[in-house]
Amino acid sequence: MNNPANFVSSLKTYKKDDIKEATLKKLKKFVDDERFQPDNIARFSAAAKSVCMWVRAMDTYSKVLKIVTPLKEKLAIAEKDAVIADAALKEKMDELTKVRNKIAALNASFRENQLILEDLTKKKEMIEIKLVRADKLTGGLASESTRWVQAVKNLEADEYNLIGNMMLAAGYQSYIGVFTNTFRKATITEWMELLKKKKIPFDKGFEIRNILGDPVSIRNWGIKGLPGDDLSVENGIICMAAQRWPLLIDP
Repeated sequence: MNNPANFVSSLKTYKKDDIKEATLKKLKKFVDDERFQPDNIARFSAAAKSVCMWVRAMDTYSKVLKIVTPLKEKLAIAEKDAVIADAALKEKMDELTKVRNKIAALNASFRENQLILEDLTKKKEMIEIKLVRADKLTGGLASESTRWVQAVKNLEADEYNLIGNMMLAAGYQSYIGVFTNTFRKATITEWMELLKKKKIPFDKGFEIRNILGDPVSIRNWGIKGLPGDDLSVENGIICMAAQRWPLLIDP
């Protein structure tokens, strides 16, 4: 205070963090004195009031500093631990990233292999289907060979019986259409006996539907309502044959 020029500056630059405990103890008796209040001091000196306020502020700051300093130390320790924890976390995150990348690569490989498996499974199924079809075709061809052999025999028999069959069909078409089924059968039987006497070969199981009939047309007639008995079918064959070969009709 003896140096007014530097007094205020010394207050501003005072090392408040380094106040000794002994100084604070000496200061305590003034701070605890009720008379040492800014309002009381102001009655005597405005400048002393400011000094009083500064002194009490330094005392309060020292009290707060005692509380804050351990907290700062704990904060420093915590920050140091946080740095270590962050480093450890970063290391673990790097390891996790590597594991995730490996998992992603494995998943991609799994999906690729799954697609390959699905493709192979489809190919396997197609091959199995083809094998089944080939087996059926082989079996069918085997039975077809038997059918062809029988068909050849039937064709050879039809060729041998061609003249007699055509004679019976022509007579059936030209003359029998107006008679009953019983009379038709009796007439055909007589004609067969005549052919035997003349030694003209014919099919012993002769039926007009086998000579002049068309299986597809006969089936369509049934769909459209024609009865399926022999008489109705034979009448249909006679009518359709008359349209194709009108010259067979006796005028």
